[in-house]
Amino acid sequence: MILRALSSIHSLGFTHCDIKPDNVLFFCAKNRGGQSLCELKIADFGLARETSKLSPKSKRFTGTLRYMPSEVAVEGKVSPAMDLWALGCTLVEMLTGNVPWSRFKEGREEFMEIAAVGTLEIPELVSVQRKDFLRKCFARDPSQRLHVDMFLKHPSWKIMVS
Repeated sequence: MILRALSSIHSLGFTHCDIKPDNVLFFCAKNRGGQSLCELKIADFGLARETSKLSPKSKRFTGTLRYMPSEVAVEGKVSPAMDLWALGCTLVEMLTGNVPWSRFKEGREEFMEIAAVGTLEIPELVSVQRKDFLRKCFARDPSQRLHVDMFLKHPSWKIMVS
């Protein structure tokens, strides 16, 4: 559901700029048959930017550092690819229960680690297809991250929705 929402956001020409668990809302309701229907929705568009108006090097920090790729944190290069990196961070947090980069103090130490390492460790418990999905989220070069619609065609997608 998050991927579908990102696909819609990006197709409308926007970059969310702050994908993280706090901005993913979970709704459950019962239908007439008593069956639970659950939905995920992306919230907080306060930092969203029109993609066509993003400058290649804005030098302005946008989003939450723990979910920000190094090209944004270090160089200020904001693009839709940052939403996919943040999605990967969000998925790792959902899988492990640990906030990304939690072993570092917030602020300068955290920033330096993101700049130096540039990628999160992928949990061992994750299947081969999901590891591949996360590796593609965490490609150091943003041009090497798959477009959101390509992620929807990734082999792990069928596993995730089943």
